[in-house]
Amino acid sequence: IACANIAGLMTVRSMARGPEIGVRRAMGAPRGRIIRQLLTESLVLASVGAGVGATLGVWGSGLLVGPLAEQFPNWVSFDLDGRFLGFTLLVTMGAAVLFGLAPALQASRTSIGTVTNRNSASGRRRRGMNMLVTGEVALALALLIVGGLTVLDVQRLGQIDPGFEAEGLVSYQIGLTSERYGDNPARLAFTERYLERLGAVPGVQSAAVTNALPLGGHWGRFYMAEGAPPRAEDEANPVVLARIVSPGYFETLGIEFVSGRRFDDFDGREEGADVVIVNETFVRTHLSHLAEPVGARIFSGTDAPEEDAPWMTVVGVTRDVKHYGLDEEMRPGIYQPLAQEPLRGFQVALETRGDLGTIMSEVRAVTAALDVELPVYSVQTMTEELDESLYTRRAMSWLIGIFSTVALLMAIAGIYGVISYSVGQRSQEISIRMAMGAETGTVLREVVSQGMGLVIIGTVVGLVLSLAGAGVVSRMLVGVSATNPAVYVSVTAITLVVATAANYLPARRAAGLDPMRALRGE
Repeated sequence: IACANIAGLMTVRSMARGPEIGVRRAMGAPRGRIIRQLLTESLVLASVGAGVGATLGVWGSGLLVGPLAEQFPNWVSFDLDGRFLGFTLLVTMGAAVLFGLAPALQASRTSIGTVTNRNSASGRRRRGMNMLVTGEVALALALLIVGGLTVLDVQRLGQIDPGFEAEGLVSYQIGLTSERYGDNPARLAFTERYLERLGAVPGVQSAAVTNALPLGGHWGRFYMAEGAPPRAEDEANPVVLARIVSPGYFETLGIEFVSGRRFDDFDGREEGADVVIVNETFVRTHLSHLAEPVGARIFSGTDAPEEDAPWMTVVGVTRDVKHYGLDEEMRPGIYQPLAQEPLRGFQVALETRGDLGTIMSEVRAVTAALDVELPVYSVQTMTEELDESLYTRRAMSWLIGIFSTVALLMAIAGIYGVISYSVGQRSQEISIRMAMGAETGTVLREVVSQGMGLVIIGTVVGLVLSLAGAGVVSRMLVGVSATNPAVYVSVTAITLVVATAANYLPARRAAGLDPMRALRGE
């Protein structure tokens, strides 16, 4: 769009200098010299623009990349070094030559004859500029539609139920040392004692531990269900998210149950009495052959179990919880009781009410009282975790929104330039018509309709482009359709309103021309 604007402006500039170049050609100036002069002027203008753009790039990249810095590895660098400056120089020179060459070639063909009979030449150039403007509007509209869809998509994703209550929920991590907690009984004893102390902290409503909180890690395993029909050869056995949780985990996170019961303090302590709780997606993928999933038996593995295999009995079914992010598909998952497999390192979930800083100070004191060598780290609220899970998608929507808005403004600038040039070329004609009785409103409507004709054509082309590319755009979207009518209608309306304003200003100037000045000029 920027290069189309450059080409349009350079064309207008060369048309305005037509008489000068025609006289120089008549006096013997060779075409090569005129082309070199016009290209040199293009390069000077482009270099000034590149300098300003590079400065804005240094400032703008810091503004855009800063909030994302923690999401990149340490070896990823965004330093704007010599490669960046070389790329800027290359693009600048390329744009100046490519989009300044055509106007320069057109201008170099100007002669005294074409200056005195320039209607056909200027008509061809105006048609070329009109095509550029139409293309700009089409591209800007398509970008705006994509931007509108991504912004709406992020808003819709933010309204998705994650499956747990994030408000007031705080998480942090603890890792037990192998020296003091080398076996399962020692790890289980510490964890149970720790949870009991945490429950007594003022402001803590409940506490639980797990190997993987929602949005916080992955333990994947394969499972088979007793009596399940064999899978088709092309049907994969999905990886199941396995979570180990303490009693009270579901109450702390506010996870609802579909059927069955929660874990109690006795689950997992008896040899050979392993129990699990599964989510709805696990039921659909592994237990769909059963009318009632509670009481079903499952086995960890992908091969047929042996006779003495450790079967696990399903005692409950929970609602699905968004573990990988609000924009990710649901996976089958199971929960195992903590006593069944005590954890060496775990995440703690606290349901809190009150000042978080005060609560965490008490939590650190409780932790140090039990074991001064255990650090409390990665403290974060679950509302922050939910926001961060959408940050990359939200940043993408911001960028597309910013760039599409800039694209629209640039397209409007192109419209304004073309209509202003047209008004300037027709100033004498319009003044004479007004001197002969033409009404201001008639002139105003005529000029606006000329520009809006280009806008409407560009809008139609942009809508066709957007609909044709809906399949590609849909891959980026989760919560909204790529053909959402509200976005298409609102973006089209905004484009037409802004374009009307861009056409109105030069039209108003044309309607305000002084007829007597034109008559005296004639």
